Amino acid sequence: MFLPKIFAHSSAALVAILGIWFWFCLPEPLFDRPLAKELLDRQGQLIGGQVAVDGQWRFEGPDSIPVKFKTCLVQFEDQRFYHHPGIDVFALFRALKQNVHARKVVSGGSTLTMQVIRLIRSGKPRTLWEKLIELTWAVRLECSSDKEAILHAYASQAPFGGNVVGLEAASWRYFDRPPSQLSWAESAVLAVLPNQPSMVRPGKHDAALKAKRNRVLRQLLSQGMLDSLDYILALDEPVPESPLPLPQIAPHFLQYAVQSGPDMHRISSTIDRSMQNKVNSLLAHYERELNGKEIHNAGVLITSVENNEVLAYAGNLPGAGTKYAGAVDCIQAMRSTGSILKPILTTAAFTRGLVHPQTLLPDVPVLINGYQPENFNLQYEGAVIVEEALKKSLNIPMVSLLRNYGVPNFLQDLRKSGFNSFPFTAEHYGLSLILGGGETSLWQLNRVYGAMARTLLHYTAHDAQYTREDWESSYGWSDPNGSTHPVHYQSDAVVWPAGAIWLSFNAMTTLTRPDEEGRWQQFPSQQMVAWKTGTSFGFRDAWAVGITPGYIISVWAGNADGEGRPGCTGIQAAAPLLFQIINNLPSSPWFTTPYDDLSSLILCSKSGLLPGPYCPTDTVWGLATMERMGACPYHHRIWVNPVTGKQVDKACYSGVPEASATFQLPPLQAYYYRRSHPEYQDPPPWQLGCGQDHQPMALIYPHASSQSIYLPVNANGNIQPLVLKATHEDPDAAIHWHLDGNYLGTTHRVHSLTVTLAKGNHLLVLLDDQGNQLTRSFSVK
Repeated sequence: MFLPKIFAHSSAALVAILGIWFWFCLPEPLFDRPLAKELLDRQGQLIGGQVAVDGQWRFEGPDSIPVKFKTCLVQFEDQRFYHHPGIDVFALFRALKQNVHARKVVSGGSTLTMQVIRLIRSGKPRTLWEKLIELTWAVRLECSSDKEAILHAYASQAPFGGNVVGLEAASWRYFDRPPSQLSWAESAVLAVLPNQPSMVRPGKHDAALKAKRNRVLRQLLSQGMLDSLDYILALDEPVPESPLPLPQIAPHFLQYAVQSGPDMHRISSTIDRSMQNKVNSLLAHYERELNGKEIHNAGVLITSVENNEVLAYAGNLPGAGTKYAGAVDCIQAMRSTGSILKPILTTAAFTRGLVHPQTLLPDVPVLINGYQPENFNLQYEGAVIVEEALKKSLNIPMVSLLRNYGVPNFLQDLRKSGFNSFPFTAEHYGLSLILGGGETSLWQLNRVYGAMARTLLHYTAHDAQYTREDWESSYGWSDPNGSTHPVHYQSDAVVWPAGAIWLSFNAMTTLTRPDEEGRWQQFPSQQMVAWKTGTSFGFRDAWAVGITPGYIISVWAGNADGEGRPGCTGIQAAAPLLFQIINNLPSSPWFTTPYDDLSSLILCSKSGLLPGPYCPTDTVWGLATMERMGACPYHHRIWVNPVTGKQVDKACYSGVPEASATFQLPPLQAYYYRRSHPEYQDPPPWQLGCGQDHQPMALIYPHASSQSIYLPVNANGNIQPLVLKATHEDPDAAIHWHLDGNYLGTTHRVHSLTVTLAKGNHLLVLLDDQGNQLTRSFSVK
């Protein structure tokens, strides 16, 4: 009695152990293999992919198996799939009979469930013991998974030839479409491929592949799952050739999403496929023109204003290749800003009420604490309104505006608005910040201009209230569950009001602009667009940004290695591509004027400042803060001797003078201003003995801020001559020149002298016939 009890207990223990092993024999998860990355457009269509780390194109798999593929697969591989518990006894006996008759293994009798187990245990030898394990595991899998889950596991992991794994990847590699769009013939092809992928591989064994496909189609016809017409049409479809390359229409966006986003295998983006393809096509066509200028890299980013979504992302030229760093994402690369930030400065200055778009800014040679800005064309206009300075992208007026606004204040505004690319102090950047002294990326630039446009677009919709959401960018992506994963860039506060943005944008709508050499160019546009270009020092970066109520279009062109080229300017290299893109986008009406954010102002019509008693005036729209601007200093009442026509004052004239109002710029500004403004009239010259406190002369060069002058040395070691220039309010006045106590000569009308100077300190004295004197000290180095 003792031995039977031991045997009984041992048997029970063995059964328990086997039961536990049976229940826990399957790995968890079933498959732990690396997946490739998928990039989907806004419609869920594949637009890019990145192969898995093991070199396989293995996608996550469809959410559900399409009916056509499921039907073809079950008919070909396992017709009793829905009726057996993982093992098909009839199929096993049939396989045994065939193998005995052939005296070798010609059939395995495996069900689809067993094939899933074989995929799990990939690499194991095909032995009788392995077959027993497959049988056991198959039954266990059926105990915990429904038939659809088993089909999904098979469709996700089955080999389809080469490095193509899974239905999703196979559908795109062989037919360039998702599984849900496959025809009956295409579904049949993919149903038979995993059976013997090396023996029926497309492009190598087409006849065998077609025969197997047609056999499945005949089975479908005989089962009544396919009518005769569909059967005939399916037979006429060709089998695929070698695998097609996967779509790669936004490779740099995929690269950015993989590096910056969460670890997802299927990335659902907001990319618009047709818009992305159009941008790629325009870039490919425009590449020849850029290459002609020896420019080999460019980037284009288009986002929607309303929803703040990335619609097109072309990170480089399609033909750049490895030779010209085609893998570099030019949208994320940090580059010198050039003058692309000028509209942001004007918007900030409008907000504070420092200037109005019609306010005059000085445009004359200047040296500020050793920094000497110059206009790109090396010309000066004397004085120019803010709007014109923005259109013409003049540097000196913008430096003057930044000086008044304050570099620390502007730097703080840039950071609040969303820029995170200016890490240094205001002292580090100085006034060059507005001319390319800092760096940013096309991504950040697009983001900030988008927030500005969104503020203006939503102003009316939000009942003249500002919202933080307009300034919070979330260019992100979502996972297969639909959960979004935004990359947030939150500003500290709403930075600029709609009225200030509207004033800047309106000033940027002129389609005719001068290039960097002063030549005017006309850019055709089918809709109203605010746009700005920028060029960095050394012709290394060409920028252009276009703003409509629908889209923000940002363009950068240059060389990834930083090599400058003469044609690499915003007008010549970036703007033409910008307008090609704009003219291929849907049009939209211009921004609604934010009247609730604007005030009716009366300003001097010549200076754009608050009017003085002698100013002509205009009524314009502006911000309430602009009522704090200073009064116009250029309009004066003068007294004229009615006999001589010259200016007089009470101290020198005892008669009855005539009163006259005049617009009078400082002499140096007037010298340059009258060149482009023939209507400008100098005030009458002073009568002899009058105007003792007035200085009618101004030095053009060396100008007041030039404390040190660096002169080149010729081949003989001699210092090159220096050209001295001056101007006088009275066009008929004579100027007598003295240098270091020595008389140089007298000039009339054109006041210019050439002198040879030694190194060291010098004193220049100018005298006119009325006894006015102008003195300037400088040193030659």
